[in-house]
Amino acid sequence: MEKQIMYEKILSDLKKKISAGEYGPGDRIPSEKEIGEAYQVSRITAKKAMEILAEESYIVRQPGRGSFVNKNIEDVIAAPSQQIPSRMQKPKRRKRIGVIFDTFGNDFGTELLRSIEQECTRRRFDMLFRCTYGNMDDEVMAVQDGLDAGVDGFIVMCAQGEVYNSAILQLSLNRFPIVTVDRQIKGVPIPCIKSNNFAAARELTDKLIEHGNKKICFLTHASIETSTISERYGGFSESIVKNGTVTGVFAKIESYNPAPMDIEKEYGRIDLSEYKKIAEDFGDCTAFLTAEYKIAVLLRRALEETDIKKEIATFDSIETVYRTGREFTLIKQNESLMGKKALEVLTDLMDGKKTEMITDVPYILRERKAEP
Repeated sequence: MEKQIMYEKILSDLKKKISAGEYGPGDRIPSEKEIGEAYQVSRITAKKAMEILAEESYIVRQPGRGSFVNKNIEDVIAAPSQQIPSRMQKPKRRKRIGVIFDTFGNDFGTELLRSIEQECTRRRFDMLFRCTYGNMDDEVMAVQDGLDAGVDGFIVMCAQGEVYNSAILQLSLNRFPIVTVDRQIKGVPIPCIKSNNFAAARELTDKLIEHGNKKICFLTHASIETSTISERYGGFSESIVKNGTVTGVFAKIESYNPAPMDIEKEYGRIDLSEYKKIAEDFGDCTAFLTAEYKIAVLLRRALEETDIKKEIATFDSIETVYRTGREFTLIKQNESLMGKKALEVLTDLMDGKKTEMITDVPYILRERKAEP
């Protein structure tokens, strides 16, 4: 009863202040935190009062910015008979989730996106999706567009780079519900759902060493400062150091395009010159560990054209009727579980619950098919 009385008191007080003009049209009103501190109640109690104010059109809530008095408040006050007498008579607005991906394709991302969409449908959430294709400016715009559309939370696969999106960092500071997938923003308290990339890369490198390789090149497309790449390179390095007699080297593709493509259909239009140069420059390496599947496929094509044989290990794969992805030793991530966990954690955040900062989703290691 005490919580019900307190939220009703808060509701009544705010209505009186708005009606008296203490908060005028368009004015920002105190946040749930500020109200909670003023009345010495929990944020949940304050939130309940604010939700009723919004449903009765006294205020407009803008995620990431705050709550503001309706600019047409005089009409709202003058026509009380048009207001809904009980919040139980108004259908509750469905939660709206913003999903922003750096990229997605058949090798990684498509199943993750499908899983998120299916989980949104199961929970009766609306979902807005945007793909930024590695463009940081587009990612900032996607965040703002989501806020303008009234999303209640974000699931984000951040663009890979040394610097992270300032808009996402600001959301974190404002305690707006946000979860990242696949890539962790280190040093920022945003929950992340991902594979244990360090352990996965270590296992892949161990397998390459088991197969007799004595010099292995780690080939990536993104900065080593990017969280996923950093973890994978860390696992690679630990395996090399642990084995002692094996040498590890590092190389980076500068001309990588993050946009998804059908590698089979577009092969003739892909410039393999940089991959061929890497194969030549690192000719004494007997194996490569690539940071992404598409790099592995393009490197394999370059090696075939130059008639060079090297073993390749990578992450994820494209599996079709014609190709099984078993030409490489690889780590297959559980995208379906990753998407489901992302929605679970985001829902907890939206409900005001505490969550784990890191959720490692199990993966599987698959060895390549033996040469005939």
